[in-house]
Amino acid sequence: FPSHDKTKAYNQILTLATSSVPQVKRMATALLSPTRTMESMLRAWHLGMGAAVRDTPTTLSEKDVERRLRLTLEEFLELVNHSGFTIISNVTGEEIAKDLRLVPVPGKEQNLIEIADGLSDIVVVCLGHAAEHGIYLEPVFNEIMFSNGTKISIDGVKRINRYVDSETSLDCNVNDPRAVLLSPSDPVGKILKPETYIKADLKTVLDEQGNEDALQTTFAFDR
Repeated sequence: FPSHDKTKAYNQILTLATSSVPQVKRMATALLSPTRTMESMLRAWHLGMGAAVRDTPTTLSEKDVERRLRLTLEEFLELVNHSGFTIISNVTGEEIAKDLRLVPVPGKEQNLIEIADGLSDIVVVCLGHAAEHGIYLEPVFNEIMFSNGTKISIDGVKRINRYVDSETSLDCNVNDPRAVLLSPSDPVGKILKPETYIKADLKTVLDEQGNEDALQTTFAFDR
């Protein structure tokens, strides 16, 4: 299936490709490359966001391993929810990911071969899941990466969620009586989406694949 190049997010990436900021221009150019792959798009976006990208197999710190595992878990729980299922636990929904404790096993080292195997298995399972749904995943992935790219402003400046004075909008201390968060619903330090951010238009992408809204199936499970 051809990559979908008609959405607002794609057009915003065209704009970012004109940026005078080198890392922003490089990211947008990579996302637009006719030879792009899922991996090249993801790596380009990571570089644009200032996230880690390595060229050789490397073990990570315990903190970074936990962060990546928690991200994977959160995405899995979201998939469970949107598939009409829930997980039986002492807590429900997205709170499960926050409630679980990921504890490193003393004396157990990271095995890069097994890690690579496990990550590949997850990709295989995800691609198989999409195939059973009749979804061609690469155009979906492309649209999501275009949308992710719009999280970066054309000037390359990141908006960090922080406390500002409610009257002057200048940075201030959390204890200042007029202190407010730029985005109260997000944690302090989170990179906020710029006004130019565009949500992925997945309905249009799926419509091109023959979606007739039949995917909006609801389930009534008797447990």
